[in-house]
Amino acid sequence: MTRGFGGAENPPVVTTATGGYHMIFDPVTKMARYEAVFTGFTATAAHIHTGDVGANGPVRLPLTLAAPGAKGVLTLEQADIDVLDLGGLYVNAHSATNPGGELRGQLQQQ
Repeated sequence: MTRGFGGAENPPVVTTATGGYHMIFDPVTKMARYEAVFTGFTATAAHIHTGDVGANGPVRLPLTLAAPGAKGVLTLEQADIDVLDLGGLYVNAHSATNPGGELRGQLQQQ
């Protein structure tokens, strides 16, 4: 599970909000089931971005909001998988208070 924190945002944000993101990836179908839970704020959007730790990057995959977080299925392209293998994807959840990002967590394979 990836944990999200305001301090991981670039630039960091001060927030008491927290979050967690879990993804199960099937390398045969290249499909990923994900679920995120956010506490302490209402997400206005959530995405997977391309970017290393501390570096902002473009939105790569949108996540479907489902209170209190996000839930759905994604199909990853090989380029996404290659970047994930290198630790270059992160989840970003946005709010009305912090439209650039309330929480951020780098995705890591386990």
